[in-house]
Amino acid sequence: MLVGICGSLLTLIENWGAFLTAKLIVGVAIGLTGVVVARYIEEWVPLKWFGISQAISLTCLQFGVLLSTLFGSILPDEEDEAALESNKTWRIIFLLQPALYLTVLILFYVFVRIDPPKFYLLSGQEHEAKEAVQHIYITNGDQLKIDNILTFIQ
Repeated sequence: MLVGICGSLLTLIENWGAFLTAKLIVGVAIGLTGVVVARYIEEWVPLKWFGISQAISLTCLQFGVLLSTLFGSILPDEEDEAALESNKTWRIIFLLQPALYLTVLILFYVFVRIDPPKFYLLSGQEHEAKEAVQHIYITNGDQLKIDNILTFIQ
């Protein structure tokens, strides 16, 4: 995400080389975000909510594509080069991207303060894995349920 933030801020430089480099960085960051979000859903979301979580994720992605298309409609006509050069609306559009990235980072930090249980299991921290399972799943302290979930995660 930090790469996406840096790349989207580079779009504000009024230089074609920097702009194209920034768009390449942002494109790669968005592609990676799609993969990372799917992985986070896999590691964090209980199995019974997995399908709906993936559907929400993909819907949000498509909604973002729709919004970017709609934002393009507020730009001047491509035939009017003078208006295109004088209009700076595109800067506002490109500033939305790092703002949204920062919002996601802040929300993630506020609501997800621990690593996923699988990380703890792979690093030999079984107690922390059990705490993470209790944070994610409704276990009511049932040790058998926690152990079953950890077995499934491995």
